[in-house]
Amino acid sequence: MAEALAIVCIVANITQLVDSGSRVLKHLEEYQSELGEITEVFRHIKAELPVLLDAFRQTKAAIDSGSMQDETKKALLPAIEGCGVQIESLNDVIVKALPASSDF
Repeated sequence: MAEALAIVCIVANITQLVDSGSRVLKHLEEYQSELGEITEVFRHIKAELPVLLDAFRQTKAAIDSGSMQDETKKALLPAIEGCGVQIESLNDVIVKALPASSDF
């Protein structure tokens, strides 16, 4: 029972992480499309974040298909939760740093 709960928790965290990361990318794309350019730091994030999100999608698919060992799933949970916190923090920074769409 505890194992099933851990799997549900991991999958839910991955789903939330991908959603948060997608919001970050959307903010960056809106900003770049309106102003034509973003800073080097944001360009780096815009280039690297899709790769990270794809890795999480693949991890979720491996969990869903049952091809990942239980020990690996348990080890992943803290890392996934930590990434989620960092992506939420990144989203907060981007929202504060970049002008709102109504400011363009």
